[in-house]
Amino acid sequence: MNISFTAKKVLITGATQGIGRALAIAFANDGAEVVALGRNRSLLNELCKQHENISAVECDITQSKEKIATALANFHPFDYLINSAGVGILEDFLHITTDAIDRQFAVNVRGAIVVTQIVASEMIKHSKKGSIVNISSQASKKPLQDHTVYCSTKAALDMTTRCMAKELAPYDIRVNCVNPTAVMTEMGKMSSMM
Repeated sequence: MNISFTAKKVLITGATQGIGRALAIAFANDGAEVVALGRNRSLLNELCKQHENISAVECDITQSKEKIATALANFHPFDYLINSAGVGILEDFLHITTDAIDRQFAVNVRGAIVVTQIVASEMIKHSKKGSIVNISSQASKKPLQDHTVYCSTKAALDMTTRCMAKELAPYDIRVNCVNPTAVMTEMGKMSSMM
């Protein structure tokens, strides 16, 4: 099957590492104009050097909605959004810290909601039929040792995806979720050692 993303614009969060990085390169190789969003300027620069179709936006998705919107303002509208940013902080249940809870929910759930609100609003404003994919995890479906908060955030992202899909469908914006199993990214390697 030949799929071309030529003349299509895709925003990928968490694009500096792991799944997000691989997706950024794959979309660029398939002709898409990729906007790679991440927190690490040097990794973003490295990614941009790999392909002329990749532009970088240095932004932390746990910031205010206004700051994220400002960072993305010159790139709209997008045809596709992939919410790939994610964080896992592994702690046994009795020792979970509130900082770990807050950080994981801020990145894995809140960040996806806020970025999607910004991007979907612009899709609607420009009458763009779009597609949004949230990268979740099999951890949303199966309890794992020392993953209480991570599993919870991914389960929340699954339901968030269903709600987004229901509310954005009238605007011809599809929203889906992908639930990969362990992928040997740096985060995946850390998880598999537990």
